[in-house]
Amino acid sequence: MKIKRVVLTALLLFSVLPMLAVAGICVGGFTHNSIYMAQENVRTAAMVQAKHLENFFEQREVNLKVAARLPSVLQFTVESNRAEPQMSEEEYRAYQQMVSEVLQIRQEEQDFLIRMSLVNRDNIVIASSDAEMVGEKTLMPVDYAQQLRANRYVVSSVEKSDRFLSGQKHFVVACPVLKDGEYQGTMIYAMNMHYFERLLEDTGFFETGTFIVLDGNGTVAATSSPYLGDRIDQIGPANTLTEQIEQIRSQDGESGLFDYSIDNVNKIGCYSKIADTGWVVISAVDWSEFMAPIQDTILLILGLLVLVVFLVIVLFLYASRVISKPMNQLITSIRQLQKGDASYRVEYDQKNEFGEIGAAFNDLMDQVARDNEALRTSEERYRIVSELSENVIFEYNMQDDSVFHSHNWLDKFGYTPITHDFIQEAIDRKIVHPDDQETFQTLFTELKNGRKSGGVDLRIRIQDGSYIWCSVQATTIFSDDGKPLKVVGKLTDIDERKRETETLLSRAQRDTLTGLYNKGTAERLISSCLAASQPGDMHALFAIDVDNFKAVNDNLGHLFGDAVLSEISSKITGQFRSSDIVGRIGGDEFVVFLKNLRSLDLVYEKAEAMIDVFRHSFTGQNMDYKISGSIGIALYPRDGKTYPTLFKNADNALYCAKNQGKDGFRIYDDSIEEAHYALELEQEEKRDEAKPFRDHVSEYIFQILYEAKDVRSAVRLILDIVGRYYNVSRAYVFENSEDDLYCNNTFEWCNEGIEPQAHRLQKVPYRFIGDYESNFNEDGIFYCADISTLPENLYGILAPQGIHSMLQCAILNDGKFKGYVGFDECRDYRLWTKEEIGTLTFISKILSTFLLKMRAQDRLEKSYQITKTVLDTQDMWTYVIRKNTYELLFINKKTKELAPDAQVGDRCYHAFWGGRESPCEVCPMKGIDRDHDRCTMEIYNTTFHVWTSATAAKMNWTDDSEVYLLCCTDITRYKRRENLQDPHDGEEKA
Repeated sequence: MKIKRVVLTALLLFSVLPMLAVAGICVGGFTHNSIYMAQENVRTAAMVQAKHLENFFEQREVNLKVAARLPSVLQFTVESNRAEPQMSEEEYRAYQQMVSEVLQIRQEEQDFLIRMSLVNRDNIVIASSDAEMVGEKTLMPVDYAQQLRANRYVVSSVEKSDRFLSGQKHFVVACPVLKDGEYQGTMIYAMNMHYFERLLEDTGFFETGTFIVLDGNGTVAATSSPYLGDRIDQIGPANTLTEQIEQIRSQDGESGLFDYSIDNVNKIGCYSKIADTGWVVISAVDWSEFMAPIQDTILLILGLLVLVVFLVIVLFLYASRVISKPMNQLITSIRQLQKGDASYRVEYDQKNEFGEIGAAFNDLMDQVARDNEALRTSEERYRIVSELSENVIFEYNMQDDSVFHSHNWLDKFGYTPITHDFIQEAIDRKIVHPDDQETFQTLFTELKNGRKSGGVDLRIRIQDGSYIWCSVQATTIFSDDGKPLKVVGKLTDIDERKRETETLLSRAQRDTLTGLYNKGTAERLISSCLAASQPGDMHALFAIDVDNFKAVNDNLGHLFGDAVLSEISSKITGQFRSSDIVGRIGGDEFVVFLKNLRSLDLVYEKAEAMIDVFRHSFTGQNMDYKISGSIGIALYPRDGKTYPTLFKNADNALYCAKNQGKDGFRIYDDSIEEAHYALELEQEEKRDEAKPFRDHVSEYIFQILYEAKDVRSAVRLILDIVGRYYNVSRAYVFENSEDDLYCNNTFEWCNEGIEPQAHRLQKVPYRFIGDYESNFNEDGIFYCADISTLPENLYGILAPQGIHSMLQCAILNDGKFKGYVGFDECRDYRLWTKEEIGTLTFISKILSTFLLKMRAQDRLEKSYQITKTVLDTQDMWTYVIRKNTYELLFINKKTKELAPDAQVGDRCYHAFWGGRESPCEVCPMKGIDRDHDRCTMEIYNTTFHVWTSATAAKMNWTDDSEVYLLCCTDITRYKRRENLQDPHDGEEKA
């Protein structure tokens, strides 16, 4: 804050505040007393008038009760209620005249009394000061009648009736007529409003004071307010009085103060209720009437305050000319320095304290200018060194937890670096890999605590969200008193070197097929763990062997065998803890080391789980093979304290489990003798080395297809193996319909977590997706790394399947497009390598060849079945004979019915001519020569006693050999008509 501002503020505070405090206290006290006095006046006025009105109602009640207790009134009222009168008509009329005169006299005594009436229990006027009312039925409300019957005094609301006083306002006061405590009738006063007019004339307080008298229904009985009419809810101008009256009626208090406004005029009022009547008296006065003196006082005080402020400002301006001018020059110079301008100087011409300050400041500015020049030179050198270096230079300020990075951070990592809250932000934003955050925090904590230098290797996030390895080297800068101030360091990209090292280490420690520890690494890790064990520790060593694994390689090829081993390895790993050691020590042999067991229950649990894994892995759908496994277990320290001893005992237990029937486990004990139950098949299996997938893919595929009994099962198996090996989301085959108008998803394999689509992709019309064949290049390949780049109609079909990238290979038959084999990636976008595309394309072509062959065989088989069905439904004996050998190759249904014992492969003359041992002399086949390809004869068969018209025709069989088709029609009935009976065997008629 400027000095002159402080001075001005102080002057104002010390001069104005005391005055304000005194004035505030005086005005506050005066205001409080004025408001209190006004409220008390309003309250007193309301209560006085309410008391007058209450006394008036009490006097009327007394007068009514006196009249109601007169003996003549009581006797007359009781007589009027009797069903059987005891008085004569003359006596009744006399009493009525007497009572009416009494009522008339009492009416004349009170000028505000309009009339006085006596009413019996039937609510009929039996006597009145107004003779015209006698015999009339009163219109008394039900609630009034109930109150009177309950011996209660009633004051009605203000009423208006055209039948009474020409519609002028009036009200009724009534009390019950009782005899021996029993209700007999009512004595009623009907009263005008003269009393209330007098009430208002006799009161006056304040210039704006007003009174309002309300009945129980909100009707205005009397008022001095110009805004009110007949009812309180009919006030013309905008007001809040109506709402206040509603609240007053709902409150239990007999009186109270309230605020309201009418026509934007604020008022303070007081209400006072008349007990047991519902009537209310309200007094009110305008707030402005008693606020005016208060406002005048406040204005006077404000005027004095303004005068004091004016005098203070004049005094301040005079002082500022003497003091603040040199201070302003100094402030301006400092601000210029803050902007980086060290050329500004203070001008001073007085030899006082301000002159000395100016001279000292100018010397300081000269020094700053020299220091800035040196700093710029140093920073330029630093910038040049940073830009020439591939390292990222950083400077961490421990005081405010801020950090500066060199400009090449953005080039290296792709995003703006942290500037504040360095350590916490690096963790929260996961700039440092979560697994390395503890190392990162430890380094900087040690540097903060006085460590001179340090370095760590950790992973730092780059723009795409992945991490690269960096080496962090840092040095601490200390203050003169030895406190750590800053850390200066560099980040060096060591990702390539680190990953090469990890790859080499992984290759040295891991099995290439399964990713498990290899034999040497597993043995080394287990031995290290055993050496570090403490007394009381318990471990278990599992020796695991796949049963009959050679049969898998022999029957399905090494490719499938590799897939089995990979799958088994994955499931073994999934059954154990991350701290356990799992290794592959041979072709189908595995070892698992369970650390720090609390009881043997976990050993049994894991052994049972492993056996269950074998039983549910590769059970062989449509395949003649089955996978199982055997397990041997040795316990530390009971069965050995070194790896060789434990493994030997676990191995003995393993072979014992195999001898017991395989597919089980055995824990080593003393009853197991040291022996090796190595089966010859397993020894041969261990000697057989699996061939790498990429080098012998054609051999594997051909082997599977040729050795499999069912091509369909082989295709499904190949899609499974290839899909797992290349880790695609989906592998499938689409085949065209016979007319090439549709395609069907005939085979499909899906990876874990991928939704199958085959059921949705049947009979897909090509017209919906256009010329699909045009998507394939001249090599028959359709490759798309991002399907969003495809035409809209094609993208609309592929996107709902969850596909991101795909590779498809055409199925061609004589150059015609017949479908395709495809591989989808649904989890992310994928770029297949040239090698992968080549291998997958080659596999697809092999599959295409066998699929086309299978479909051709299917069509041939279908054609054969159709032909066979046609021949079986013909009403003739039809069969096929091989030329020269007379071997039966086909026999239709009708022929089998005639000769049930005839079989394919029999000689025709033996099957149809009673076991004949040589060909028939007469046969239509003999009439076929180079010039005639068919011959028909009528032949009588002595074995079946039938005449036939036999036609022999030359044709080619499935193996392209020459055969004869014989069709024999039954003509026996025609021959009998010609009276030909039992002709000689083989007699020719035509």
